[in-house]
Amino acid sequence: MDIISNKRQVIAFDFDGTLISICKRDYNVYSDILVHYNYKPLDFELYWEYKLERTPLFELLNMNNKIGNKFYNLYLNQRNEKIESPEYLCFDELFDGTTDLLKLISLKYDCFLVTSRLNTESTLNQIENLGIKDYFKEI
Repeated sequence: MDIISNKRQVIAFDFDGTLISICKRDYNVYSDILVHYNYKPLDFELYWEYKLERTPLFELLNMNNKIGNKFYNLYLNQRNEKIESPEYLCFDELFDGTTDLLKLISLKYDCFLVTSRLNTESTLNQIENLGIKDYFKEI
């Protein structure tokens, strides 16, 4: 407790990539879209190697395929539709130790969860399903 103001200090956490791994969700969306349109996806490890190197998406999509701007735009639209759907959110996993860390930190600090997701309902359901909702004062 802060003795001067009698208020608890705040810690804000980013959700995706900080508390949870989105690797499997991201890859499955990518792979499913490509396969649906008869394109060949990269394997998981190679895909993530390029993603971590911040390879531009258009270049990444062209690594095993010859795509044009039309498919690129189609891919972006499909990705935006799928990336926050419950069908794909189930692939996300808490990083090891996340729950224990949140339990400990929330005893001393007011924890806030920050995300730039657009689908509020799916996000709140996911946070509940992961068992971490009660550690946050605000989401």
